[in-house]
This record gives sequence, structure tokens and C-alpha cells, in this order.
Amino acid sequence: MNQSIQESKNKQGFINVISIVVTVVVVLVLGYFAFSKKSEAPQNGVPDNKAIPPEKILKIAIGLIPNQFSPDFYPKVSADGSNIVFWKSGAGAGGSEGKPEERGLWIMNTDGTGIKQLIKDLNIVGIDFEWLRIVDTHYNERYVFYLMRKEIPTQGKFPDTTYVLKVVNQNGDYVKELTTIDEFVMFPRWISVTDIAYIDRNQNNKLKFIDVDGRRPTKRGSEVALVYTDYLNNALDHGVIKSVTFDGIVKQLTPDTESASSPVLSPDGKKVAYISFGSGPQKIIVMNIDGSDKVQVGSGGSPSWSFDSSKIAYNLVTESHYDIEASDIYIVNADGTGSRKIETEIEKGPALNPQWFPDGKYIVFEYSDKGVGTIEILPVK
Repeated sequence: MNQSIQESKNKQGFINVISIVVTVVVVLVLGYFAFSKKSEAPQNGVPDNKAIPPEKILKIAIGLIPNQFSPDFYPKVSADGSNIVFWKSGAGAGGSEGKPEERGLWIMNTDGTGIKQLIKDLNIVGIDFEWLRIVDTHYNERYVFYLMRKEIPTQGKFPDTTYVLKVVNQNGDYVKELTTIDEFVMFPRWISVTDIAYIDRNQNNKLKFIDVDGRRPTKRGSEVALVYTDYLNNALDHGVIKSVTFDGIVKQLTPDTESASSPVLSPDGKKVAYISFGSGPQKIIVMNIDGSDKVQVGSGGSPSWSFDSSKIAYNLVTESHYDIEASDIYIVNADGTGSRKIETEIEKGPALNPQWFPDGKYIVFEYSDKGVGTIEILPVK
């Protein structure tokens, strides 16, 4: 009898031990998944990349381009670092017919996989498209706006054209034309997760707002909404940089005596980088949002702000008779210090149009080699 009771106690004790072990294992597993899920949360407003680029140059060949020194992709990285959108002209090399059906916006993962056509459109303006660069953990949709040339019906032999604003989501299943041919859209900029500000050239550079559904939100405030180039006497070689606040107050930031263009507002809204033309090579100038404290940070083009507004990437081009012979990528601090060339390991063809990854550790850019266009991702060390 006592032996049976003892055996029963031993059996129960064994069962209790097993239960404790199972409970500990379950807790550990649940803790692991909870920790993993928590680690995916954004840190300092910038999420961990869903697709981490390799710790080496990633080369992605993207079809043929018209000639060796004219890449036409303008690759741009999404705010979560997972995708790259780029443009293809559909033109062939050496004057060949090419593939016009490929003209439009394309998207791929940042590891080079999943390349697909996002928008097929012969009238897309190749350089004027932009990801929503604002991270919002409660709003998961990712949009790209782009400009499209559109004909204005006239009685003349040659119809006039205008630029209209369109938007597409990252899956390509939502596309909407937001403006009409009565407007001439220029300098669009994301100002929230749904809203875009832009200039209407047809209404004397009036500031306007629209959301991704085509509604017209009302915006007020003394902060700068966007910056743009205004051309004196409609001369394309004589531009001045202007800012406009949400209240519509316009301020000229560069003098009439300086020819300036291509302003880029820093993500924090405090500084502007732009191109200055004059004697010698074109210059990249950074100034405060009120036009003060101008500093030349480099000589070149295509300035791109890092997401934290601390650095600028740009390309320095060597030309001969308007043909690009070479181009290198440089990065520099916003105050003009620390300028250095990024070693791209490119043997042939120019490197152009650099864009930052949100974490500031990588740059994506394009180059061409013997008519083949390539997109590369490069770690910034």
C-alpha cells in the first residue's frame, strides 16, 4: 500500500516536472516572437529595412538605353527601405526601335528581386516622380506621385501640352489622375501621408494642395510648404529660387543676378540645396530656408538629401561638347565639410542620380556601360 502511494507520488512529481518544462518552453517561444515583433518597430522614425541590401555592391542590369552616357532610371528608395522605383524610357540603343511597351515606372525589391512594371505610360515625365517619404506606423499604404504630359485640345495643327499629377500605390492596383488639363503642375512635394503640395504655372505659380483621392484639403501656417524655380522673363537660363508658405506667402531666396535652379528642400524643412550657374562649373549651394548663410558644398548636379537632413549626395560630371565623359558620386555634410568621393568600382560609364536609403548606410544610383543601364546599391562607409 505504502509502495503504491509512493509510486503515485513519484508519478505525479514527474508529471509536474514535465508541466513546468513545457510551460518554460512555451514562455520562451512566446517571448522570442514578442521580442522579434517588437524589434520590427521603427527606431527614431526610420524603420528597419524589410529587404537589407548586401554588404557589397549590388549590380542590377536593367535593359538597354539610348546611348552609353545617358542612363534614364532615376532610382528612388521607399521610406521603409524595402523597394526601389525607377523609370524606363523604352528606347533602344544606337537609335534602334527599342521596346516602347516598357516605357513607364518600374518597381523592385532592394535586393534586386521582384522587378515588375508598375505603370505603363508613354507620357510619364521620367524624372518627376517621388515616393511618399514619410513614415507612419498607422498608415501602411505606400504611394508614388508622378507627372504626365497631356495634350490640350486646340484648333491648331500642333496641340499644346500640360503636366498633370497622378498617383499610384506600390502594388499598382490604385492609379488616379489628380489634376486636370486646366492646371500646369510643377514642383510637387509630399507634405503628409496623403497630401501633396504643388505649383500651378497656369495660375501665376499659385500654391495648391490635393490628396491621393483627389480631394482639396485646406492648409494654413507660416511654415514653408515648398520651394520652386521661377524664371525671370520666362528665360529658362535665368531662374531664381522662391519659397512659399502654407499661407501662400512667397519669398525670393536668390538674387536676380544669380541663375539658379533645381531646389531641393531638406526633409526637416530647414535648408535648401540648389544648383547655381555662372562662370566655371555649376555649383551646389546650401542655404537656410530664409535664404541666409549660403555655402557651396560641391560642384556638380542631382543633389539628394539624406533622410536625417545631415548630408547630401551628388554627382560630379565631366563633359565634352555636352556629352558626359565621366561622373563620380560624392557625399558631403550639409555645412560643406567632409566631402569625399564614393568608390563605386565602376570601370566604364558615369555614375549618376544618387539617392539615399532611409538608414543613411546605403546609396542607390545608376550608370551605363556599352548601352546597358545598371542600377547599383552601394554601402556608405
